[in-house]
Amino acid sequence: KVIGAVLAIAGLFLNGFVYYKQKQKEIQSGFFKGQFDTYLKAASAAGKISAGIDLKSRERIATGSAEFWEVYHGPMTLVEGRAAATQMIETGRLISKLDEYLRDPNAAIDRSEPIFMRFQRRSDCLGTTLRSEIIESYDVRLPVDDAQLRVCKELDRSEEHTSELQSLRH
Repeated sequence: KVIGAVLAIAGLFLNGFVYYKQKQKEIQSGFFKGQFDTYLKAASAAGKISAGIDLKSRERIATGSAEFWEVYHGPMTLVEGRAAATQMIETGRLISKLDEYLRDPNAAIDRSEPIFMRFQRRSDCLGTTLRSEIIESYDVRLPVDDAQLRVCKELDRSEEHTSELQSLRH
């Protein structure tokens, strides 16, 4: 009788532990799916802006900008990792500058213009960083462009330095 009771209690604890682990996995799975979907929306919005630059389409740039800000101020705050947060902030700063530049109806959309070139590089970095975080979250083995990640880190340092110089000038 005692052995049966001990086995029953052990079985109860084991079932409880298995149930807990299963629920934990379900919650994580939902979180990672939400993260993936949100990262995809952010990359898509940045891509829409880049395509708008290539097509010289103010409307496409404006649509991409609106989509980016919806993701930025909404679901991204729930799921972004540290690297994604940094890239989203830097991308948002450039979108603000881009929007300000395009408020002038006479401003040309010229890919060789520094603001457009910087945005397209930043958009690539955003996508690379989001991909890297997805790979890390899902613990999957997909190729990561280490060279592109290094370029993004250098771009971040370069923009920080430029920002510091600009604030010293003021």
